[in-house]
Amino acid sequence: MAWADPDRLREPIQRARRENDVVLLSYHGGGEYMDETVRWTRDFVAEVMALGVDAVFGHHPHVPQGVGWHDGRPVFYSLGNLVFAPNENRWTGAGMLARLVFRRDQRPQVQACPFRFVGYEPAALDRQRDSGFARMFRGHLKSISLGVGGTEIGEPGPLGCMTLAPKAAAPARISVRPPPRAPIATRTSSAATKR
Repeated sequence: MAWADPDRLREPIQRARRENDVVLLSYHGGGEYMDETVRWTRDFVAEVMALGVDAVFGHHPHVPQGVGWHDGRPVFYSLGNLVFAPNENRWTGAGMLARLVFRRDQRPQVQACPFRFVGYEPAALDRQRDSGFARMFRGHLKSISLGVGGTEIGEPGPLGCMTLAPKAAAPARISVRPPPRAPIATRTSSAATKR
C-alpha cells in the first residue's frame, strides 16, 4: 500500500525492478463512473512506467476505462466493476480481467476478458448467449482507448477474451514537392495599363 506519488514509489519500484523479472503496479485512483481517464492518472502512469513498471492495473472508477501503452507495456486504466452492485451507468454492470503472459525478451501477450453481472455476481461471458454484449464491449473498449493512445483489439475468443496490442502507427506520409515553376510571363493589355 502506497500513496500514488511517484517520488515515494521511485525506490520501491527500482528495487522491484532489480529483484524481479516482472513489475506490476495496481493503482486505486481516477474519476469514478467516467469513461475518460483523468489527467492526473495519465500523468501518474507515465511517471511510474518511466521508472520501469511492466504493466499497470487501475481499479477505482467502477467502469472500464481505456487500455493504453508505454513502449509496448500495457496500462489498464480501469478494469471496471467487480464487487459493487451495478447502478444506472450501464458500464457498472461490466468489467474485464486482464490476462498477461510474459516471456523473456518478448513483448507481453495481452488480453482483456470482459464479464458482466448476473444479478450481483460477475459472470464469464457465454460465447452463444453473450456474443452481442462481447461485440458491444469490444467497440466500447476501442472507443475509450482512443483517449489514451488507442489499442488494437482482436475478436472475442471462446471465453470472450480479446487480444490487445498497441495501435499500429500510421505509415509515414512522404511529401513530394513539385519542382518550382518557372515564372509565367504575363501580358498586359493596353486597357489594363491605362487604369
